[in-house]
Amino acid sequence: MNKNFNHFLAKFQEEKVGTTCFTISSTSKHIDFFYYTPTRVHNNFSLCGVVVSNTQEAIEFAQLADGHFDYIAVDSEKKICPSRYTYDGDEGNIKGEVQDIVRKSKLLTYKANDITVDAIDQFTCEKVKNLSNVKIAIVGAGNIGFKVALKLVERGFWVNLYRRNQELLVKQSEIINEIKPKGTLAKAIPCDSIGSTVKGCDVIIATATTSSLISIDHLNESEAKLLIDCGKNCFSQEIMEKYTVFRTDITFDILYKLQCVKDSNETLYPRHGAKTIDNTRYVSGVSGTKGDIIVSDISKPLETVIGVCDGLGNVKRIERND
Repeated sequence: MNKNFNHFLAKFQEEKVGTTCFTISSTSKHIDFFYYTPTRVHNNFSLCGVVVSNTQEAIEFAQLADGHFDYIAVDSEKKICPSRYTYDGDEGNIKGEVQDIVRKSKLLTYKANDITVDAIDQFTCEKVKNLSNVKIAIVGAGNIGFKVALKLVERGFWVNLYRRNQELLVKQSEIINEIKPKGTLAKAIPCDSIGSTVKGCDVIIATATTSSLISIDHLNESEAKLLIDCGKNCFSQEIMEKYTVFRTDITFDILYKLQCVKDSNETLYPRHGAKTIDNTRYVSGVSGTKGDIIVSDISKPLETVIGVCDGLGNVKRIERND
C-alpha cells in the first residue's frame, strides 16, 4: 500500500493547485480492495482521495496522508457492514478511528451520500426547466434514492419510486408525502415493478446497485428524455449505445462542500459565543434571551450589531442615526 500511495501522491503533486485535501470515504457496496478517486481542481482548491473497503484501510491511509495535505476529510457516514469488520471493537466508524490519527493535517468531516444527493437534485433541475406535469422515475430507493425523491417532491415533481422491498417502499413513500410541505401537491408514488415505475415518465434516475437493471423495453414504456445513472451501470448496454446516459458528477459539489466546511471551522464558528459588556449581553450563533444584542462576530460585538432579541425568536432592528 505504501509504494502504491507514494506513486499516487507524486502524481497528485504534479497536478495540484493551492490548498490540498485528501478524502477518505467508504461505501455500502461490496468491494474487495480500496480504490483512488480522481484529482479535482477548482478555484485554487485541489482534491483527491480514496474509497476504502474496511476500517483498517482507512486507518492506514490516514497515517500515510497525514502531513502531505493541508486537510484530510473523512466521510462520517457509517456504511461499512459488519461482515467487513477487521478487528475486535471495529464498528465500521472510520471517522471515529481516523480523528485520533491525523495530527499534522487539519481534519474535516463530511457526508458523501448527501453530496451525491445534492448533485443529482441540482443536475435534474438544471436540465428540467419546467416543473409542470413532469414525472420522474427513481429506480432504487435506498439511502440516496429516497433522499433524492424527497428533494424532488419538495420541488414540485411527481416521483414514481421502485425498490424490491415493497413493504419498505410503501413506508418510504408515506414518509415523503407526510413530511413534504403542506402546499406541495406533488407526491411520491410506490410502484411494484420497473415497468410501472418508468411508464409515462419524463426523467429516469437510477440509484440501484444492480447492473443492466433497466432494459430497452422499460425505456420504450417511458417518455424519458433525460436518463441519469448514479448506481452501478443500471441501464442496459443497448440503452447506453443508443442514448445519452448521464453519470452523476460530484466534482463541484464536493469541492464546494469541503470548502464550506473548512471556512465554517476556521472563520464562522470562531465568531460564535456570548459575552457581557457593561451589563449588556451580546450573542452570536447562540440562542439569546429578551434584550440580548445579536451580533455577527462575538470578537467584535460593538462593530457587528444586527439587532435585539425579542424573546420570541425574532429580531428587532436597531435604528441607526448615522
